[in-house]
Amino acid sequence: MDKNNKNNHPAFGRLALTVLIFFTGLYAILYEVNEILRYKNGGEVDMVHSFYKLKKDSLDVLVIGSSHAYYGFQTNQAWEDYGVASYVMGSPSQTMICSYYLLEEALQYQKPQVVLLESYYFRSGKVFVQDSNLRAVTDNMKNLQNKRELIDLGLPEADWKEKLAYYVPFFKYHSRWKELDQSDFTQKSFYKGSLVRLKHKSFRAPEPTDEKKEIPETALEYFEKIRALCEENDIRLVVFKTPVSNGSGENSDWYHNTMGITNSLSDYLEERSVPYLKLQDQVGIDFENDFYDYCHLSFTGQKKVTAYLMDWLTAQYDLPSHKGDPAYSSYDREYEEFKDYINTQKTSGSEDRDDV
Repeated sequence: MDKNNKNNHPAFGRLALTVLIFFTGLYAILYEVNEILRYKNGGEVDMVHSFYKLKKDSLDVLVIGSSHAYYGFQTNQAWEDYGVASYVMGSPSQTMICSYYLLEEALQYQKPQVVLLESYYFRSGKVFVQDSNLRAVTDNMKNLQNKRELIDLGLPEADWKEKLAYYVPFFKYHSRWKELDQSDFTQKSFYKGSLVRLKHKSFRAPEPTDEKKEIPETALEYFEKIRALCEENDIRLVVFKTPVSNGSGENSDWYHNTMGITNSLSDYLEERSVPYLKLQDQVGIDFENDFYDYCHLSFTGQKKVTAYLMDWLTAQYDLPSHKGDPAYSSYDREYEEFKDYINTQKTSGSEDRDDV
């Protein structure tokens, strides 16, 4: 042993260990502070609130997509009625690029049998729609490579100082302490990524349309990355479309663009033998009661979509029921919490804030 090599000296090793422990502890503290201070884009529904607390490789179904995904799929219903463990890794205005990186992230911790991809944001070829949407994805992403690649894609011209606040959200949110409320400290893990809206608005049923719109190439490029990632991991990929209303009227540009993308996507996926469940007309939506707003489902509409999807998935892929399995006892406990929460909301006539 070279006595002159300080790297071999015991004192150096102790110092290195101390430094490592210090920075590990500092990172852990910053992570928790970031979690409290960061802006909760979807209120209590933020996918980061409970995803990393799931038992490793315990999920059967992972749902990814924008707000249409977490308004459209009810994880607690999937558990109570089918015994299937599911999670919605959703975020506001989640583009295909963000969906791809979130799937990369999720597969570091879970190996689901099925990935359900909600199709609304095939409409966009952007990396993100607005800054808060990017932060909703990156703020608590643990895999630094995924985080770095997504930040670099979204902010190609930003310097290191601008990017630093995306790696350490504390620099962005440190002044939020003045506006913190109970929702910043309370994590409703029983949501498992789904969002519940008991209130509803009435809309007229839109007329069907056969028109088609061009899908952005970048959206298709990252969908193919999602498809390849699922194939590599022996995961079945299913694309679905939650029902929408006609917005401000039957000639709404928004509605026709949405359905035009849906129709074009149907052709694209059929050519590639990817299942596409277009649920606009299949689930018996009541346009007077099943919408929270013009493009998001209320709880009653969400339950119809979930029942259809779970009937289809369990028939096609023979998903197991974990009911009675001690390893999944937390799902029973959290379903009871979910049920109590719904009853409380119905009794009080109030709902959580809506920030999406």
